[in-house]
Amino acid sequence: MLGIGLGELVILGVCFLVMAGSVLGIVLLVKHLTGLRGAVDAARAEFLQVVGYPWASPLGGDPNRTRSKQTPAGVFTHAFDVRAEGNSQVTVQAWHLAARPVVSFQLIEKSLVGAGRALLNLVGPISRTLTVRFPGPHATGDAELDARFVLFATDASAAAGVVRRAEVKAALLALRDVSLLADEQGVSFGDPSDSNVYAAGASRTDVSPVPSIRAAIAVHTRVERLLTAVAAAR
Repeated sequence: MLGIGLGELVILGVCFLVMAGSVLGIVLLVKHLTGLRGAVDAARAEFLQVVGYPWASPLGGDPNRTRSKQTPAGVFTHAFDVRAEGNSQVTVQAWHLAARPVVSFQLIEKSLVGAGRALLNLVGPISRTLTVRFPGPHATGDAELDARFVLFATDASAAAGVVRRAEVKAALLALRDVSLLADEQGVSFGDPSDSNVYAAGASRTDVSPVPSIRAAIAVHTRVERLLTAVAAAR
């Protein structure tokens, strides 16, 4: 006999179980991380295939914060920046289609128009703050649109005709926090927060980036659909 009492045997047994559990836990963790990496790679590949340029993590320190592609309507560009808000980080995004529209105007979510008619946090390749450039506000003549947006335009009738078009209206109502600008440079959409991605299914509590990537696919395609429809309106 080794002179080991019952208490010591219990302690040794517990230690063995803890060690065995730790090894099993490590094995399961490795399997989980391997599966997660595969899911992330699949989601990134889907983003590239559907959207047409690579996905970049806003919080991953990616230095390439501007991406573009050629479309039948013109060059389509996405840019983003990350800013601190309290203890969290918020992604500010903008999309631009280099296709001159038939009329210049701005259509802005009412909640984004502050004192002094400032349009806050709309970004392009370089972060900037824009002010409303056209006279207004004007009504669009559509109750659903007027409930959410304010229209600014020199030719309010022509601009309202564009945003009331069925394909433009549907694209607008599918998005959140709309900041739409149509001018001689093309058509742009700005999102001053992560609201569109979260509305499309992402969550601040997501551990995996897969839901955010899949939500981003929906947002990028919706914005492209909107800008293309505005540029095509005649």
